[in-house]
Parts: sequence; C-alpha cells; structure tokens
Amino acid sequence: MDFDIGIFHFMFSPVDDIKSRLDIVDIIQEYVPLKMAGANLKGLCPFHREKTPSFMVHRGRQMWHCFGCNLGGDMFTFIQKIENIEFPEALEVLAKKANVELKREDPQLRSERQRMRELLSASAQWFAVQLQGAQGAEALRYLKETRVLIPDTLEEWLLGYAPKGWEELTRFLRAKGYRDQEMVNAGMALAGRARGVYDRFRDRIMFPLRDHHGAIVGFTGRQLHENKEEGGKYVNTPETLLYHKRAVLFGLDKAKQDIRAQGFALVVEGQMDVISLWQAGIRNAIASSGTSFNLEELQLILLKRVTDTLVLCFDVDAGGKGAALRGLELAWAAGFTVKLARLPKNKGKDPDEVVRKDKEAFIEAVDASQPILEYLFTQARLEHPGSAVQDKKAVAGALLPYLLRLADPIERDHYLKRMSEELQVSEQALREALAKAVPPSQGMRAAAAPAKESAPFLPAQNLAERMLSLLLTTPPMIPHAAQIIAYEYMPEPHQALYKTLTSWYSESRIHTSEHLIATIEASQPELQKSVQILATRGDLEYQGRSDSELLQEITHLARSLKRLVLKERVEALSRLIREREQKNLPEAAVQDAAELDALSREFTVLTQALAELEF
Repeated sequence: MDFDIGIFHFMFSPVDDIKSRLDIVDIIQEYVPLKMAGANLKGLCPFHREKTPSFMVHRGRQMWHCFGCNLGGDMFTFIQKIENIEFPEALEVLAKKANVELKREDPQLRSERQRMRELLSASAQWFAVQLQGAQGAEALRYLKETRVLIPDTLEEWLLGYAPKGWEELTRFLRAKGYRDQEMVNAGMALAGRARGVYDRFRDRIMFPLRDHHGAIVGFTGRQLHENKEEGGKYVNTPETLLYHKRAVLFGLDKAKQDIRAQGFALVVEGQMDVISLWQAGIRNAIASSGTSFNLEELQLILLKRVTDTLVLCFDVDAGGKGAALRGLELAWAAGFTVKLARLPKNKGKDPDEVVRKDKEAFIEAVDASQPILEYLFTQARLEHPGSAVQDKKAVAGALLPYLLRLADPIERDHYLKRMSEELQVSEQALREALAKAVPPSQGMRAAAAPAKESAPFLPAQNLAERMLSLLLTTPPMIPHAAQIIAYEYMPEPHQALYKTLTSWYSESRIHTSEHLIATIEASQPELQKSVQILATRGDLEYQGRSDSELLQEITHLARSLKRLVLKERVEALSRLIREREQKNLPEAAVQDAAELDALSREFTVLTQALAELEF
C-alpha cells in the first residue's frame, strides 16, 4: 500500500521531526569528544570540572546523563544548556541542522529580537538577489574575476549587493510588513530630517555577519567605488539588540567543527581572507568582525569552547604585524597557545592573495607557524644582529614588554635564559630590565596618541563588569552579592545598574534573567546597550556553571571588589591625614584638629572593614 509521506509529516511535531533526522551523538560530539564505553559513549562533562569521564550518551535512547553533576536530557536540553539559550532558540538551532522548516506565527506577535532576526535574514536574501541582477552586474564581475569566487562560494556565504538608490531596501522591507523604526533598530536604515528613513548601505558588496549558531545578526558593506562622502571603505552594522561587535567572529559558525578536528583556529584579518581560504578547502579560519584584528574577551570565550590554540596569519606589512600583537595579551590571559604564521613575501600581501596564487605555499607557512615569542625573538635578532650594546638593548626592548605579560612563569624563564645566552647578558640584568619594562598595550597606546596619557587599566571596573554580567544572567545570585557589597562600593559608571538590580530583586516575584533585562530596558532605556553587552558576556562566560560554582564566583568577585575599593579609600585617607598632620597653621588649629579627628575615626572604620575582608 502506498502512503502519502507529506500527510504523515504533519502528524509529527517539529521536535519529533527533528529527532527523527538527527543523532544525539553527532550533536554532542560537536562540543564534547566522546569514546565508546560498551553500548554507550562517554566523555568529560562540559558542565562541571572533572578529570575522570562521567558524562554518558546513550545512542539507542537518544539521551545523555552526567553522573558527576546529575544533569541529563535529550538533544534539546543539551543545546539549551551548552549554549545557554531557551527552548525556542534551541529548536531553531536544531531545526536548521535537520533542515526542518518551522511554521511561523503572526509577525505582530513575535518578540523584537525575533522580528529583527527575520528582518536581517530577509535583507540578506534580498541583497543576494540584487547581486545576481542587472544592478549587481559590476559587483558580481568583481567578485568572480578579481576575487576569483565561484558561484557555490557566493551562495554558501550569501554574498550580496546593496544598490545605489536611497530607498531600495527600505521599500522592499516595508512591503514585507516591517516598520521604519524596526529597520533603524536593526541597523539597516538611517533616519534623516530631510529625506526621512533611507538605506544605510548603498553601492556596497554585502557580507552577512553571523553569530556562532549561524544566525545573521548584521552586515559589513564594502564600497564598490571609493566615495569618501559615503563613509569608509568598510561600514559595519551599528550595535543592536542582536549585533555586538565584541562577541562576533566572522566564519566561526562554519569553522568550529574543522577547528576542533585540526586542533587550532587560523585567525586572519579580513572577511575575504576567510572566504578565499574556505573556497580553497582550508576551513578552520575565522576573523574578527571588524576589518582589523583585535580579539576581544567575548570572542576569546567563544573560541575557548572549540580550541586552546590560535595561529595568527596577517599581512606582511607593519600594520599586519601590529594587528597580530594587539590581541596577544588577552589571548595569553585566557590561556591560549598563540602562534604566528609568516606569509611568503613573494606570493601576496594577505592570505586571500597567497592562497589564490599558491595554496601549497600557504599551507606550508601555516605548518611552519612559530610560537609568537619565537617569532618576535627571531625578528629582533634579524633587525639587530650585532653584538654592540645598542643591538642588545634593542633586542631586549623588543621582547621584554611581552615577557612582562606572559602568564606562564616557566615560559617566561625559558626566554629570559635564552636571551641571556644569545645576547651574552646576565639573567639578573635582564630581570632588572624586565621590572622596568612597559607592557606592550600601553606602549602601543602611547605611540598611537603621544599627546595623551594612555588610559590606565582599572581593576575595579573589570571586577564590577564581571560581577554585573553574572548577576544579569543569574538573578538568584543578586541577594548574595548584596549581602557583601553595597552599591556605594561600585565604580561610578555601574552604581545605577547595580542599585536597579538589587531593587528589582526585592520588589519582583519573577526572578528570571529575561524578566530582569526586559524590566531594565523598559524602565531605563539609557542602560539598554550596556545591559545587552554585559548579559552577552555573562551568557558566554558563565554558561554551564553549577549553582555552587556561581555562588563561589559571585562571593569572590564581590569581596575582591569591596576589598579593592576599601584599600583605595584607606590609602587616600592615609595621605590626607598625613597632609593634615604636617600643617602648621596656628589660626586654624582647632578646625584642623576636629577635621583630623574625623578623618582618623573614618580611617579606623575603613581599616576594620578591610581587615574583616582579608582572607
């Protein structure tokens, strides 16, 4: 008997349909290496720290369970947990993998974020159609002839073209039912007094920017014809509810499986580099979402999920070298092994050119990549090969600032010994010079803006941001923080937000992250941007942590911040008291004595509070 498969398809829910098409083992192995253990598979649990595998996956039942932290479920609960997302988003992620089309509800009933996602997706499809049409003929010729991209590559990366007209995209989106303000909020349109709402991107080749799930969150537009009146050569989507430049890595959604398989991420500078490498079969390359390399903390957190080794590959000019070094400190601090691949100079100025001219030469350059300190040491000796004092000082001056930031003391000691032998200078002399060295980031900031003093690193600010990001994503931790630190101890820029968090927790009956963020965005729209950035950081940094780990972390952050602020206040009061004691003005003796007494009492209170926090 023949059956109509289409009829039976609609008898199943989307969840059942997805489960029938996907294997939980394949899903989990994208995140966790698994090995056979009898009829099951096992691995190290991604949700708590362990040395002996207790994370089990049962292919027959399509379930997972960890006997260490007692978490478990199906492929949907795994994606929710590992990506720190809600069920509807997990449904979309797995539906995409299973090629299952989800039925859409009335557009007016969807959330602002979901509406924005669909607006951006519609825009990307429209740009792709324009590239293949009459208006995009020149752009298509440029991509095919100059950049040598084949049709499959254009389709895979959904490259497009924004026509020259002022209202081409806006007219299309209005016809799709989107309001002008939605286009502006998504970064696709601008609002002007004379012209009204008009297209942000005009006469540009369009590169969709995707999050690590593959959802489009923004665009980069490259000028087809240079026109300074139309902005820079590259224009990015502004910060929106979905697009946070610091949390997007171009190509990561396509590269993460190859990164895991090859054991490292190839970090390049431009989007065309990533696309050309992908077309050549080199598919573990990613780039920061801007046009220059400077990996941010959130981007490093995303990369840490798939690898702990980065191979940097940049232009051979000075700008490319500088780009490679700017992201170095944060990568070291995050525990990455960082290497540098030197492109062959006679093959091209960037990975895009080199791989098109000589793919094998590019692969050889990557295979020969050096630890970045080896590269710096070699370069310094090539530039200063002599044995004169000035040569030795130049080599030490090039390397010591980076040794100062190197987290691993063994590695630091190795390079100090090597420098001592190579330069014939005592280790003691090098260690003394190291103590006086300026960290590279400060040196680069000073060189870039000699007229201004470089901005100091603010540990209190960093602690406060980490603390707020945790509280925004895990509201039940708010009362624990409030018991330790009052809002007066927060750095000035974050006092209002922290006070809002504590008030909301005491007044609200719903203690979810979604309700908290929605309440803040509705009542204090001026905080919306900072809240979104902090919440994104919290999602990335604290997902998968157990309640006990989160409690330990918030206690550590709150106590550390309060202790730091108290120390600063004690030191400031101590200086002020010394100044008052040194004054010798008889006519103001009584007033000074009273002021000194008040300062001394405050000093005593603060030092006692500080002593209670020492542990």
